[in-house]
Amino acid sequence: WCRAYGVGGGRVRGLLQAWVMSSTGDWWALVDLTLVSSNGRTTLPVRQLVHKNAVRPAGEA
Repeated sequence: WCRAYGVGGGRVRGLLQAWVMSSTGDWWALVDLTLVSSNGRTTLPVRQLVHKNAVRPAGEA
């Protein structure tokens, strides 16, 4: 869907839906976010599990 330009990197705002504990005891966040192509012309909404270390409240560095 992004073809030549790829997906942009960096931080992305998302909406936390739930916390999930794995069978090994790690916490994962179920997050809704939107991926944007590098040229900004294409977007893709995604619901994904993200490790707890990759999630922080909005406005926190």
